[in-house]
Amino acid sequence: MGQTSAVTDILTALITGGLLSFARDAWKAWKTRQHAHSPEGMESARVASANDSLLVVVKARDELEEDNRRLRETITEERARAAEDRAQAALEKSAMRAEIDSLEAKLRAMLTEVEALKNRHAE
Repeated sequence: MGQTSAVTDILTALITGGLLSFARDAWKAWKTRQHAHSPEGMESARVASANDSLLVVVKARDELEEDNRRLRETITEERARAAEDRAQAALEKSAMRAEIDSLEAKLRAMLTEVEALKNRHAE
């Protein structure tokens, strides 16, 4: 009989604890709902919603600013590379022009020499 009483006491305690826990949770939920439907609760919900919206906007703005910074950096690097490429191409073109001028001068000298030989031979 003592063992049955102990088991009954344990079961009673578990059930009572569960019921008390359920009653406490139900009371909290009811109070939360009551507060949400009150003018203060509605205003609080509106403020919280506006705050959440502002946080989303701020996060999006920060992400856009970071994206813009990266894009500006990339554009600057690409412009610098393009300027280097143009400078290199101009240098190569200048060197080619100098070589062409040199070859033209040599060719003219050779033609002049050939003409001189031709004139000497014709005499």
